[in-house]
Amino acid sequence: MNYNKFILSYYLFFNIEDKTHNNEILLNFCKNYNFVKLYENFKLDRFKIIKDHKGNISGIYMLYNKTNNCFYIGSSINIAGRMRNYLNISNLKLKQNSNMPIVKALLKYDHSNFALFILEYLPIINLAERETYWIKYLKPDYNVLLEGYRSTGYKHEEKIKNLLRNKAIGRIHSDSTKKLISESLKKEKNPFYMKKHSIKTKTMISSRKSKGLIYVYDSLLNLQIVFSSLTKLAKVIHSNNNTLTKYLKLNKLFRGNWYIKDSLFNKNDMPFISDRHSKEYEEFLIEMEKK
Repeated sequence: MNYNKFILSYYLFFNIEDKTHNNEILLNFCKNYNFVKLYENFKLDRFKIIKDHKGNISGIYMLYNKTNNCFYIGSSINIAGRMRNYLNISNLKLKQNSNMPIVKALLKYDHSNFALFILEYLPIINLAERETYWIKYLKPDYNVLLEGYRSTGYKHEEKIKNLLRNKAIGRIHSDSTKKLISESLKKEKNPFYMKKHSIKTKTMISSRKSKGLIYVYDSLLNLQIVFSSLTKLAKVIHSNNNTLTKYLKLNKLFRGNWYIKDSLFNKNDMPFISDRHSKEYEEFLIEMEKK
């Protein structure tokens, strides 16, 4: 990074009278650490950010609020895809995203008042460990969890499990949503309607914990929809089983925006889309086909 540009950015970001964050650690960090990349205006630099990170580049990033010195540390196996989600106002306003502190901040202060720091690029296998390191070192204001995590290959400590569990307990569906979920699984709409499994199949299903179901998450790990099989998903989005299986095994973003999983990331996750006849379902399929 150009040294003069770094100094300019330093004064731009930290010469603010009303500081809500204890900056000593952060100030020392910015003085001494050579960022991989720095984008001073998240909104104006959005096209360059996406262009610079084509090809599923994985790493650790910081979203920094220039108005109050608060910030968020995150990691992604696809930085470009993650940033697209942050820049998509409609996505931020979805109910399942709206309670996240960083999302609330982006909506309140506008993307133009945020800077994006790329702290380091890393192989996927090292993301959780390094994200945890940066969170513990810098103590970001907008992070809910105190440790980084990935959906595979990483186990939460018990205190993190309890935090996730408690957050889920407070999540209550409206009566209309409950009715939609119920209607979507009635009679012919249920993939197992009028069918009976053999004892062998039942045993297999029990041991595999319903891994026949396919869960589609967005890049922020919000459950979007559940399909009865990989074949069903492949058919409706005009893909094939081999392609989807590859993305499932590698835990890579399918078409840059979705994770294909054969188990729930969080046992209390509920799908955003439950009605196959809804407008949301049609828009979801169109979006997957467009990508």
